[in-house]
Amino acid sequence: MSTPRIIAVAGQKGGAGKTTLTVHVAEGLRLAGKRVVVVDTDPQGSSQLWREEAEENGHTAVTVLGAKPSTIKSVVRAALEGADVVVIDTPAGISDASGKALREAELVLVPVAPGPADVWALGITATAVETVR
Repeated sequence: MSTPRIIAVAGQKGGAGKTTLTVHVAEGLRLAGKRVVVVDTDPQGSSQLWREEAEENGHTAVTVLGAKPSTIKSVVRAALEGADVVVIDTPAGISDASGKALREAELVLVPVAPGPADVWALGITATAVETVR
């Protein structure tokens, strides 16, 4: 299997670790020599804040681009022109933004914390992935 070029990190439950997984996957790929761009579709902009904090502390970080639901497809396509891999950070819940991110993705990662609420929410996310596919 070839390496996916577009990875979405999504999930119904807030606080499950979507942004943490996004930045760790992106940084791991960057350290492995890949050109990586993160597309932050979460209105909180946590991936963008992470990048700013990293740079302020003298660390190299991947490029992070913000995208609203109406611009996700075009931002992802533009990011692919200069990247080997695009990782999309989505907001909690199955929203317009996460649905559009799922449509663009070749691989979807769903973080699940060890608890019943996260496991129950996994079914909602799996249904959303199946629906957009």
